[in-house]
Amino acid sequence: MTNEEQARYWNGGEAVHWLVHEERYRRMLAPFTGHLLTSAAIGRADRVVDIGCGTGSSGRCSRPCSAGYVL
Repeated sequence: MTNEEQARYWNGGEAVHWLVHEERYRRMLAPFTGHLLTSAAIGRADRVVDIGCGTGSSGRCSRPCSAGYVL
């Protein structure tokens, strides 16, 4: 799949699906978030990149662990 195809895919119906179900996915993954953050051992100076991780809730939850950045 080309970048243009990916852009059309994620800016179309698939994006709407993720937005509509964002809270459902967040609740579904919530039991694992603490384990993920503990295992990641994010330090105060670390930077976090959340790539293709659902709705980004795990990346947003990592922000309090770090004085660095979450992208």
